[in-house]
Amino acid sequence: MLAPIGQSLISAYDWRFALLTFAGIGVLMAVLALAIRAQPAGRGAAALDALDGLSLGQMLRTASGHRGFIAMTIAFFACDFQLVFFTTHLAPFLDLCGLPGSVSATALGPIGLFNAIGT
Repeated sequence: MLAPIGQSLISAYDWRFALLTFAGIGVLMAVLALAIRAQPAGRGAAALDALDGLSLGQMLRTASGHRGFIAMTIAFFACDFQLVFFTTHLAPFLDLCGLPGSVSATALGPIGLFNAIGT
């Protein structure tokens, strides 16, 4: 939902203000991420410990044998592919149709939101 907010900030102020606002949001996210701590050892700790010594290739082979990993990979590919497609081509297409950039930003917000919910 940040695309429509960014478009509104650019329209109301200018791109510099919008950039500083998003930089502030990024700093806030980094500070909030510091509050995330490692979970205490639970029932999956032994399984994670067994994976510690694996190389990247071994880890990928192990993951590719798990149905949940395959399903998640396909879902992320489908959602991200269409989101990148819209992000790249929607604004120029709407510009050709004579519509303002705010229409593209307003459309991308809900698309991203529902992708997050769907994922």
